[in-house]
Formats: sequence, structure tokens, C-alpha cells
Amino acid sequence: MTKNYKKKILIIGSNFGKRHYHVLNQNYKFNFYIYSPNILKKKNKFKKAKLINNENYLIQNNSYHTIVCCTNPVYQKKIINKIIKKKIFCKYLMFEKPLSDDLVLIKKLFKHCLSNEINFHVNFTYSQLKISKIISKMISTFNFEKVFFDLDFFHHYLKEKNNSWKNFIEFGGGVVNYYLIHIIFLFVSIFPKLKIDKINVLLNNKVLTGLNIKFKHNNSDIFEICTKLDSLRNVHKYQIIKKGEKVEIYTKQKDWYKIYNFKVIKKNKIKSINIYENLDDSIKKNYKKLFFKFNKNKLNNYFNIIYNTQKICNDINKRIKIYDFKKM
Repeated sequence: MTKNYKKKILIIGSNFGKRHYHVLNQNYKFNFYIYSPNILKKKNKFKKAKLINNENYLIQNNSYHTIVCCTNPVYQKKIINKIIKKKIFCKYLMFEKPLSDDLVLIKKLFKHCLSNEINFHVNFTYSQLKISKIISKMISTFNFEKVFFDLDFFHHYLKEKNNSWKNFIEFGGGVVNYYLIHIIFLFVSIFPKLKIDKINVLLNNKVLTGLNIKFKHNNSDIFEICTKLDSLRNVHKYQIIKKGEKVEIYTKQKDWYKIYNFKVIKKNKIKSINIYENLDDSIKKNYKKLFFKFNKNKLNNYFNIIYNTQKICNDINKRIKIYDFKKM
């Protein structure tokens, strides 16, 4: 390993990687290396970084303090394999979601990180929101009857068909791996034994337009997701049903990282406040979680949450893959 690896951060991917670069550059003093085949076209966005457009460089100069992977799941799988095979070295790993739909590969990565004392994190930004912390605190004591989550929007594929990986289960995307995985990760973090109970598929002319998914924990019906992909209105809403009380947390904006309304309805009395969110703050919080002293037990617990989240997503995708959007 090179002598100055402690100062080096490699960011793979230049789209959302730009956001990671911004947050890291604002909060840490590192030497930045950005890899992307078309990175030279974006050099003005990474002014303080060494730009790399040749993949061979990653192998020739293969020791880093931190590796941040912000690519599509197919290429991310390739990077995971390079790390497992020790073609690239680091002490800290940050991935974007979804990590991979290959559960065997996830287990291999976990084993590699644990045996080599590599700290690992997936950038689940949604779980770092203030509203997510509120939800977690409210329901972690089981002092509720049921939680409902509604997500309604007009999916961009239905509006204007395109071949982005984000649309297709086959390429690691789809509505579950791209959108609902955030919600599932949040609830698996709270309820590690969360299981799928029932899946209902909504179709229009054999095209997927929605899902209704019911979940159980220790045989108790506790959580339900309902999403509509052809809605003309944006709805992102939780209802937490408690005895004599209902809590609503919602936004009508497309952006999940702006503003939510928090409302408590009790005995016909309503208390309501607005909660403001920020995506960069969520990314920053995830890096704080990444840069901690290696703790095998803590990391193993985190791996289990990641693995169980992806297993649930895979199980849903198996049920709906027949209705996956068609590539053009």
C-alpha cells in the first residue's frame, strides 16, 4: 500500500458522485481522485481533484483511505469484486444504494470487510432525515397499532420512456430498488425480523402501476406500503395509528429532502408543525457513521440490516419482475 493512502479518497462515478465530493470537500481535508470514463467533460465541477478516465489507473494506484462508489448497480458489482479480490485497497467503503441484488456477493463483501477490518456503509440518506428519526423513536417501543405508508407519483417512465437503469429490475433498479428500498431499510433497522406478508400488484393494460405490500414482525401485522405510479398528485405520507391518537407525516413535493408536515390528531385536536430537511446533511451524517473506529459487532449488525433489506427487495422483485418496464 502507498505511504500516503490515508489522505486519498477515490470517488467512482461523477453524477451523484459530485454530491459526495461536495459534502466531503466541505467537511474533510483529503486528496480527491474522481474516476469516470467521461470525467474530463466535467472537470469544472471537480476543481480540487485528480481526474481519472482510465480504469487501469485504479489497479495501478490501488491504495486509498476511502473508496466511494456512486455508479449503477451493474458496474458497482464489478467494483465490489475488485475489492474482494484485493485489486483495490482501502480502510473505509461507502456505496450508494442499492448495494447489489446478488445476496451471495453481499455476503462475500461482508466477510471481506470483517476479516480485513474495513469500515463499510451504504448511503441510505432517507434514514438520516429528521422525520425518519421521529418515526423510529415513535414506533420502536411498539406503542402503536399499525403504520401505513403511501407513495403516489407519476413515474417518469410512464411519462416518457427511457433506458435509465433506474427503471428496470433487470439492471438493479425498478420501483422497489430505487424508491421503496429507503422505506424498507428504515423499517428493517427498527424491526430486524420484518417479513413480507402479502403483495398485491396494480396493473393497467399489463403495465405495473402500483403495489400494496403488507409486512409482519413476530407474526404481528404492523406495516403497510401502498404506492401508485400513475398518480397525478405527489403524496409521500405516513399514518401511525395509536390508541386514541393518529400521527401523520407527509409532503406533497417530489423532492423527499425538503419539507414535511408533522401532525398529531388526538380527541379532535390537531397539533401541526413543519420539519425541514436537507440532503447534504443526510450524506454528512452517513459519513460520520462511516468514519468510526472499527467495531466488529457493530458492523456485523449493520451488515445484517443491509442483507435483510435487500432480501426483502429481491423477494418483492421476484413477484413483480414479469411486469417490469420494457427497455426501448
